[in-house]
Amino acid sequence: MIVLSLFIFSMSAILLHTVPAFIENTALSAICGGITLGLGIGLVVRYGGSLDASENAVRRIKPMTKLSAPNVIMVLNFSVLLGAGIVFGWDQAMYSTIAYLLAFEMVKLTIEGFSMHRTVWIVSKRCEDIEEMLRIRFNLEITFLQTDDHPGRDLEKVMVCKVHRLEEGRVKAIVKSMDPDSAIAVDEAALQRRQSFN
Repeated sequence: MIVLSLFIFSMSAILLHTVPAFIENTALSAICGGITLGLGIGLVVRYGGSLDASENAVRRIKPMTKLSAPNVIMVLNFSVLLGAGIVFGWDQAMYSTIAYLLAFEMVKLTIEGFSMHRTVWIVSKRCEDIEEMLRIRFNLEITFLQTDDHPGRDLEKVMVCKVHRLEEGRVKAIVKSMDPDSAIAVDEAALQRRQSFN
């Protein structure tokens, strides 16, 4: 399947090379290209597709770093862009960087959804303190979920709240500052995976 997709991609590039550009302005081309590329990649990944062998590289590199998988991919791609800038010139590298950053953000939007609010799941032993702080700082509506008791250990509680996308980073920072051992997830599947390891 990978060979077939690479063949189709190569033939498409050869055939479309002679077609006049739809957009002559280089900066506008980089912007439109980044947006459409990100949408395409996001749709493929969202519905279970795979793009290339970079996933295997990320799996090997990720245990050696604290970066998340998307950030590892970003570092790898920026390394390629840096090399391209040195070899081919910085103008083209700059436009490629603009396209890449837009594609990166569009992939995240496509996978996570276009809603401005996200559901955040928090597992912590200090949920009451965290709840009070989040209510004071962000005026959030917070719901506690029932959890099974685990004899012989401190009971963790699960709380759920809906957070604006722009406030998500600040909420995570507050939770981690109050309880470094807490777990934060943005989807139910991630929370279930975390609880299965406890």
